[in-house]
Amino acid sequence: MRDDLRCACHICDVEDHLFDVLAEPPGNSRFLALAASSPVLAKFTNISELLAYLHSPRTGDYDWSDAGLTLSALVAARATTCDSELIHSVLVLALAPTIHRTHTEVCAWFRELEPEDIGCGFLGSRSGFLREGDQHSCGFRSGNRSAATLGG
Repeated sequence: MRDDLRCACHICDVEDHLFDVLAEPPGNSRFLALAASSPVLAKFTNISELLAYLHSPRTGDYDWSDAGLTLSALVAARATTCDSELIHSVLVLALAPTIHRTHTEVCAWFRELEPEDIGCGFLGSRSGFLREGDQHSCGFRSGNRSAATLGG
């Protein structure tokens, strides 16, 4: 399902990079440690399960507070987990559909701006998901995806 929704934008590049880092060792072990830190997160054995749960369409009598509890558990983990890069990376992945939709809308409204600059500005200054030194260059133009929080 993830590949069906990909475009060539920098938001998707960051999302792909973070997913790859968290799906393979040692990132998957770091994710498991995070999941074990909370009863709400413990039901997820890998990043794919968490994202499938958060990104799945909600139909019928779905209790929206369930997804809210999961996101709240991720945010609360920041206080108990010393791995802030991991938490930021998981939150970027959790919020990626919204981030991507916003990026696409801003690109449509401000055609005079480069999409790369919009993506870097959004991830860097608005969300705080890039390291401070990477915010200006963003690292994307040279093909360097390591500007993303994890694995860089």
